[in-house]
Amino acid sequence: MLEHSILAWGGGGAGLLLIGEILALRNVNNLKRVLLFSTIAEIGYIGLGIGLGSFAAETGAFLHIGLQSVMRLLVFISACVLIKNAGSSSLNKLSGKWPKNAIYRYDIWFWIVLCNGTIPPI
Repeated sequence: MLEHSILAWGGGGAGLLLIGEILALRNVNNLKRVLLFSTIAEIGYIGLGIGLGSFAAETGAFLHIGLQSVMRLLVFISACVLIKNAGSSSLNKLSGKWPKNAIYRYDIWFWIVLCNGTIPPI
């Protein structure tokens, strides 16, 4: 019975991962949708980690939940401020609309790079 639930977590996670990434790529011109679908893909990563069934994979999945929730919250807040300032969520219209404040620009860059799984140089 346990093997079936682990298989369901892994399969469901892989399915969510693929669906989220494909939909994010199809909606690449809308910032809100890209963030939404990439969040769905991250939930798929978590399900896949739980579905692998090893201690290391499950630990990584649960750490991923905590870290991604904080990072995604800050990226969504930064994106909402950027969209409000620009008046549109279209990436074509957001081009060149970086905020004038250098600290805010660095803040957006920092959280977006961190959500990609890389550590920005400080």
